Amino acid sequence: MRILTAILLLSSFALAQGGGGKAGFGGKAGFGGGASGGGSNPAFVQGAANHTSSGTTVAVTVSAIGAGDGVFVFCIGSSTCTVPTATGETFSTATGTSGCQNFGGDNVQCWWTTSAVGGETTVNCSAGSGDIRCLVVEFTRPQNLATPKDAGGNSFNSGATSYTVSTSAAITNANDFVIDCFASNALGNNQFTLTGGFTSAASSVDAFGQARCGYLVTSSTGTQTGTATASTSMRATGVIVAFKP
Repeated sequence: MRILTAILLLSSFALAQGGGGKAGFGGKAGFGGGASGGGSNPAFVQGAANHTSSGTTVAVTVSAIGAGDGVFVFCIGSSTCTVPTATGETFSTATGTSGCQNFGGDNVQCWWTTSAVGGETTVNCSAGSGDIRCLVVEFTRPQNLATPKDAGGNSFNSGATSYTVSTSAAITNANDFVIDCFASNALGNNQFTLTGGFTSAASSVDAFGQARCGYLVTSSTGTQTGTATASTSMRATGVIVAFKP
């Protein structure tokens, strides 16, 4: 009788341990669901930049872009930039107060693809002539949600050491991938320092001008704001775009 009781107790213990292990694995699936209903958060993959002070095109070299990822391209030129190129990719943009084009002081524009074909190792930015500065940021979009651009905005400051740019409307998705960029063709190796929780993703600075893009992953909805500082006063343009995962 004692032997039978011991066997039953050991069997019950083994079943409890096995069931507990499966519950832990299920917890990971719950974490992936997060704030946006079943998927995981977007993540930064890579950033790169290049600049030319003459010519009409500058090539940015990147590690092979991942299929299905988002690719954000930022351009500032002494003349208007044209749509960037990367083999097989189609880039979109947005204008107006929710867009990322601003010609108040310098020619600043941005574009994106939110489901890359993938495999490319070069992104090209072009402009009519003169100075061109191009920054590229790649990020994952694990949920591939529809209407990928959640919100955006742009700003221009004619001269200061601190700068702000905000989305023109609140984001509707809690875990967006937000990119902000600040740029200026003011001369003098005066690079921007990103503040407000953004991590630097790509930058370019030399005697002809400066630009820096950063990113963060949000944890709640609301208006998104990027800020930056510079060591000496200069004009600057800022853009910000929030992408759904």
